Amino acid sequence: MSTGSGPSIKSGVMRQYHCNRTTEVTVLCQIKGDTIGSWRLWDRTSDGCFVLGRWVITGKTGFVAPLCNADGTPPAPAPPAPGHSHHMAPWCCKGINDAGIALIKEYAPFASNPVNDYAGRLKIGYGHVCHIRCKPSLAPEAAETLLLEDIPEHAACLCAALDHPTFNCNEWAALVSWTHDIGCGNTNDSVLVARLNAGESTSAVPQTELPKWNKGGSIEVPALSARRAAEVKLAMTCADKAMPTLNQTAYPQCGCSL
Repeated sequence: MSTGSGPSIKSGVMRQYHCNRTTEVTVLCQIKGDTIGSWRLWDRTSDGCFVLGRWVITGKTGFVAPLCNADGTPPAPAPPAPGHSHHMAPWCCKGINDAGIALIKEYAPFASNPVNDYAGRLKIGYGHVCHIRCKPSLAPEAAETLLLEDIPEHAACLCAALDHPTFNCNEWAALVSWTHDIGCGNTNDSVLVARLNAGESTSAVPQTELPKWNKGGSIEVPALSARRAAEVKLAMTCADKAMPTLNQTAYPQCGCSL
């Protein structure tokens, strides 16, 4: 199956997959595009590609996901209900510094094809979780781009879990690396986040809580212990720029070099 860069048969092919009826696809939004047969609805999937709706079985007709923006991008999340504090906060910096990026690339080494990680999750590139059960072949340059797209997502869900603590650049990079590894759900439910939200030290909490995240199930994984140690070391490395702060709202203008 070929997927394109837009909802049109004239758009360039972005990726090709060998899929079957059990392949899972995450649809971010839908948009009306070129009509093929009786089909005009196109789906934008989590890998940023467009596929004609006839190839995605949803069990329903018509829209099953939000309408894409006019340029094909997914719509922004709806604003949270009044009084709900866990959301994409305007103070959130969605970037990390070069040291954080280098750490992720070192401990989530490049994989050109999907591989299972310690938790059985299928990943490709530099730790990108596969949402489509296919077998793409990824070039290092594409993996780098994918990582830079993943980092804002993981930073955003870390922001959503936190109640406005302030970090320096290295502390922030270490925690985003941790979130990139364990996923947003685990981050949100973690003791680490609970302790930070209770007002404990942003320098002390990572030192004691990060090393605990070194297991696959109940078994200690040496590679995870090494990554947690590297994240603790980065978090403890002095950095003079504090972030995120209320006047630094837009990625990448967050006070740290990216």
